[in-house]
Amino acid sequence: MQTRYLILMLNLIFILNSCNIQNKSIKCNIPSFDSIHNYVNKNNPDTIDAYINEFQRFGFYKNAFALINKLDHSSIYGDLDSFQLPQNLSIIPATDFLAKNAEKYDIIMLNENHYLPQHRVFAHSLLETLKKNGYKYLALEAVYYDQEIPILTEEGINHDLGYYTKEVFYSNFIKCAVESGFEVFGYEPNYNSDKYGEIEVKVRDYDMCKNILSKWNVENGKLLIFCGFGHNFKQNAFLRSYLEKEDPKLKIMSINQINLNEEISSQIQDKIRKKINLVIEPSVLIDSMVQFTIWKNYETEIIHPTYNATLSDLNKVYRIYRKFDIPKEYLAYDLYFYNSKNLNDLCKINPIGIYRHQNEITSINLPIDSQIFMYKIVKGETHFISCLKF
Repeated sequence: MQTRYLILMLNLIFILNSCNIQNKSIKCNIPSFDSIHNYVNKNNPDTIDAYINEFQRFGFYKNAFALINKLDHSSIYGDLDSFQLPQNLSIIPATDFLAKNAEKYDIIMLNENHYLPQHRVFAHSLLETLKKNGYKYLALEAVYYDQEIPILTEEGINHDLGYYTKEVFYSNFIKCAVESGFEVFGYEPNYNSDKYGEIEVKVRDYDMCKNILSKWNVENGKLLIFCGFGHNFKQNAFLRSYLEKEDPKLKIMSINQINLNEEISSQIQDKIRKKINLVIEPSVLIDSMVQFTIWKNYETEIIHPTYNATLSDLNKVYRIYRKFDIPKEYLAYDLYFYNSKNLNDLCKINPIGIYRHQNEITSINLPIDSQIFMYKIVKGETHFISCLKF
């Protein structure tokens, strides 16, 4: 009897929150798993990272994570099998560490592995702390420097902003940054796309440096640079080295979060995790109360907790997301979540959450917003279901 009453009440809540626009739909280009697979197989059949990126863009995280360890990670880890860890190795929460240290620097360079969306969630979680420490600017790789389109429209992040930015967690990170008062800009050089692969790293990084310094001045506020892989490496021919050459007075901290993620296997990582036991949130390595890094070309090293392959438990780690249980009657559908109730906007903006029924989960995490609108996808059409009020 109690169960039946609860189901009736849940249904009533959804009806009351329907915003009076039920039974409306719009045709948007939201591909199925098979169509994504066929598209990549036709255009990039031998490129695993193409499958990973496309699966993540459209919410198939479980499928993407299953492919990550098939990539060659040797350039990330190098030969560290014989590395000796300090006796007193421990960890402290990364947010606590940055709250105490971020103010010392003019620039924080935070890298990401483009295949691990949790790196974007971590960057998102730092915005409030960095804002309190004088950071006013956010510079983004893979967003063109000279792009003349708005980043945030009234209804959400512009769908045409970039490639990586179409992924939900990246899009939510940018949205929060803009709404928090950060001035957000891209610094990616706009080379001819046909010749992009021929551009040397040192040429690209030098051009990225010039683009950043043309849009940012240290006198106007501190800067967070969100870059890929090794661009924040302290070594000649990388972005950081060019920034320091252009202005030797700049105080820069490079934060490395690409190496210590359990989703990618490595012997050195296994040694670290056995020594420090449980990691429940992104943390900084410490040796006898002094900051410690394995890769010496960074000031700070982040070790990440274990995330399940669907990223559905982020609410346990971050306050910026909350868990949403999918109503039973919609578990068999693909669901998209937006901040907009205007159907005509949905093809122009990025969603804030995606649920794919193939993932065999019953909940997802949604950013903490005052109002979220849920839609189901049927044969490529987006149908409004309900307003969610938390």
